[in-house]
Amino acid sequence: MPPKKGLTQEEKLSALLNWFQSDHMFYTLKEIESKASKQCKIPPMQMKELVLALVEEGLVEQDRCGTTNLYWSFPYLQHKKQQETHDRLNRTIANLEMERDSLLCRCKDETGVRNQTHERASKIRFCDQSSERIDSIQSQLQSLKESESVENLVTSLAFFSDSIDDIICYLSRQTGLTMTTLKTEFELPLEFEEIRPGTTK
Repeated sequence: MPPKKGLTQEEKLSALLNWFQSDHMFYTLKEIESKASKQCKIPPMQMKELVLALVEEGLVEQDRCGTTNLYWSFPYLQHKKQQETHDRLNRTIANLEMERDSLLCRCKDETGVRNQTHERASKIRFCDQSSERIDSIQSQLQSLKESESVENLVTSLAFFSDSIDDIICYLSRQTGLTMTTLKTEFELPLEFEEIRPGTTK
């Protein structure tokens, strides 16, 4: 008879989070190792790592009381975090829309310039070749707005940010200008903010 397959990391985190949210209690790490390990069928030695992972994700709260760390998680905190993540994504989407429009406007301006220097000609070629990519970004952005899943929002948003970086990278190769210089010229952030959704059950 094959050995019983153990829980995956995700299943362990989900089981531990459910245990926390099954009551409105505060626990020390020792109490978690003793009580939760039995309830969740997870070895006590793995508990600290799992608890800290949930704390890092913002799904479990941690506070120090004297010399002891207390841990807890109430269901409304998870809902609040997901709502905050969703709101932050919407703000980021709005900012990316403005950046996209600004980039597209600048591309159109470049195509109207008749000064055929190497840099100008390269930018014109860049604008022509990136037209389809911008259309694709627009399509992805529309899907992003219509999506109700936080995970799908993050995936689409990452595609949108990467596509802008691809455009800037292409222009950098064509013109010899650094990506930093181009992003400054186009008034784009040097690095897009990385956003991670809360773990969902």
